[in-house]
Amino acid sequence: MAKLGSGTLNERYYVGIDGGGTKTHLVVLNKDGNLIREAFSGPSSIDTVSFEESFQAIEAALAGSGFAKPISGVFAGIGGIASNLDEEKYETGLRAMRLFAKAKYIEVRNDVYCALASGRGSLQGMALILGTGSVCFGINNHNTWRCGGYHFKEGDAGSAFDVGFHALKYYARVLDGRYPPSSFSDAIKGYLGIDTFSGLVTYFANLNRTEVAKIAPIVTGFGRENQHAYKILLEAAEEVRLLVEGVYRNLEFESATLVVIGGLGTADTLFKELYAASIRRISSLIEIIQPQYSPAMGAALLAREAIERL
Repeated sequence: MAKLGSGTLNERYYVGIDGGGTKTHLVVLNKDGNLIREAFSGPSSIDTVSFEESFQAIEAALAGSGFAKPISGVFAGIGGIASNLDEEKYETGLRAMRLFAKAKYIEVRNDVYCALASGRGSLQGMALILGTGSVCFGINNHNTWRCGGYHFKEGDAGSAFDVGFHALKYYARVLDGRYPPSSFSDAIKGYLGIDTFSGLVTYFANLNRTEVAKIAPIVTGFGRENQHAYKILLEAAEEVRLLVEGVYRNLEFESATLVVIGGLGTADTLFKELYAASIRRISSLIEIIQPQYSPAMGAALLAREAIERL
């Protein structure tokens, strides 16, 4: 639920925040919808960091933007937001920030809303996030549905974390002799700096979502030459199909756009080819599109639209 404040609208500035598991992207628009500032900071997804650390990332992004005037409207899409209680707690935290204190409008949603808005600047169709985590979300005539995105401990199927975690399981089998070593396993060893049983046990025991996700580019890099890397990507692509099909079916779409965002999903790799082919098996009427805006820009446009409706 959005919180309405008492701020003046004489000068209108809008902030969009895309808070993910790897980074936070913040943009500032003027009343004409033009981008005037943007900044990046560390992760703010509450799946990845605490609420306190998430707010610190927002403050760091605000400081990095160098913007100092009061804000009229804020739309924040934060990874890990899963309930009205989460939304209210986060809105309260944003309201406590100096630049947002007099904002007429503050709304916090899961980052899937920013992803959807990045496609065409509106909340209609489907969005697929394939980054550190994974989730598919859609809106059809105000009805919403989402598949995935529970928590990285559930697996985040089809995500960079998922791909990286399966690479770790492969590497464990190489380390103890179940699989022979390869250039693929050597690359994983080089990233981890681990070549002992005890070292890998410790790594698994202290698993860091973001660090595991960084293994995914190693897998995509070896996808065309190593059978184990290829299998990991093929299975991840099938998980992506299940995410999209669940949203497509439950919202009873016939034709629909699907905007894909996230580093794993947008990189020109074998994985992109594999998941696109899997999605085409669902329906030829699903149009996979590139985002027209960044998710943060999409969020700021939603804030601007909300203010104009007041």
